[in-house]
Amino acid sequence: MNRGGCKLLTDVLRATPNDHLLYSNRSQIYFTLESHEDALHDAEIACKLRPMGFKVVTGD
Repeated sequence: MNRGGCKLLTDVLRATPNDHLLYSNRSQIYFTLESHEDALHDAEIACKLRPMGFKVVTGD
């Protein structure tokens, strides 16, 4: 995904602001785009919305 995908997720999040998967997916896109502050912000929101719903993903 690219910036267009990020914009699409942003638009969908306006309609469904409590969807942890959307924040998680957008975080992944931000990370790929090397926008690390935005990636961390969305990851933190996703974790707050669903604290027990994630496993750690590393670059290994």
